[in-house]
Amino acid sequence: MVSAVRSGMVFLAGMLMAGLATAACAQQPQYPKPTDLPNPYRLAEDWPTLPPSMNGGRWGEVIRVHVHSDGNIWIFHRCFNTVPPGSATCIGRGEANPPILQFDPSGKLLKAFGAGMFGYPHGFTVDRDGNLWVSDVNDSDTVLGMPAHNAAGVVLGQEVLKLDQNGRVLMMLGKMGVGGSGTDTFDRPTGVAVAPNGDIFVSDGHSPNKSNNGRVVKFSRDGRFIKTWGHKGSAPGDFDDPHDIFVGGSLGRVYVAVATVASRFSIRTAISSLPGINSASQARSLSGRTIRFMSAPRSEMSRHVATSRRDRSLANCAASWSAAPLTVRCAPLFPIRPI
Repeated sequence: MVSAVRSGMVFLAGMLMAGLATAACAQQPQYPKPTDLPNPYRLAEDWPTLPPSMNGGRWGEVIRVHVHSDGNIWIFHRCFNTVPPGSATCIGRGEANPPILQFDPSGKLLKAFGAGMFGYPHGFTVDRDGNLWVSDVNDSDTVLGMPAHNAAGVVLGQEVLKLDQNGRVLMMLGKMGVGGSGTDTFDRPTGVAVAPNGDIFVSDGHSPNKSNNGRVVKFSRDGRFIKTWGHKGSAPGDFDDPHDIFVGGSLGRVYVAVATVASRFSIRTAISSLPGINSASQARSLSGRTIRFMSAPRSEMSRHVATSRRDRSLANCAASWSAAPLTVRCAPLFPIRPI
């Protein structure tokens, strides 16, 4: 009798759990396929207008397009070049191929500058005050047989520059032509982001690099070193080829995009709130998830984002690039205690 009662209780408990699981699955929202969603955008043919003197009006490798608050558009690109493919150089391109361009909304060219300042342009952003921030990941004395030196004979690359809107250097982070892993050097800095309070975050460690860097470096608004976290690797809190960085969202988090293998990009972690992160303990608690993004040519921005069916809390993860089907590993967005 006792055995029968116990069996009945186990059966009822099992039925209850199954029912709850079924109800939870049934309550999950169903999302349409990204390709089924309406597309409100149209291609503006022949925008923007490039003068024939600039590579015959033809683009090369474009890195970033930024629409500023005044409505004008800044474009950072690799001097209308396409070689080497995927890492086109500005070495030897001359004054006719400047890497920084400004257009008005109609596509009219307003400004062009930066020729001779970069070897391998990579990171770009514009802060709230309209200052331009750029990075150069060149680490070679020669590129395609050409010397990678500026007019002063210094090897180009390994620094982050803050420029005004006429191309004047306002600040340099790192040391041009010098790679390293110290507090005043980078080894192939890939991206830069500026927080609303002026703090500066740099993703450092384009692969390969001689210092084995894979980190984020934080500075004050006046360029004073504050802290660094992360190492090259795939463990939680580490970065395997950090490729770009962004500060934003309602919680003011720092996001790092990581290029893990050729043609595959991921947004690996939502690292911290702006005051910082206890990388020794907090970063290790980041638990990975896997979500998929639609495929698109790398030259185009991905306009649809597919969220994870495994964890809806990851819906805030977003990708800027697509090259092949992507595996994107994100950490749940939870508050991290400032230090």
